[in-house]
Amino acid sequence: MPGEGPAGSTAASPDVQLSWSGNGAETAFVGVDTTDARAEPYSEVSPGGSISIPFACPARSHTYTITLVGPGGQRSKTFTVQNTGYRG
Repeated sequence: MPGEGPAGSTAASPDVQLSWSGNGAETAFVGVDTTDARAEPYSEVSPGGSISIPFACPARSHTYTITLVGPGGQRSKTFTVQNTGYRG
């Protein structure tokens, strides 16, 4: 997905690389701009692995959530990635 580059040029959007492991989890979900990736998934993934997600520029930031689901329920970890090159 192209994004805004310097001085009007077009540059490819950077990717955000996520990695996780979930002992005892049966499935996992990754979400973008949500705190519950199971309810609003970007992708269903294996309980341990990684994924590369394009950072949708020119947003100032995106929230990423990994939700692991197992016999004991679900657990989520959410974090925010800031776009330090934003030219809004």
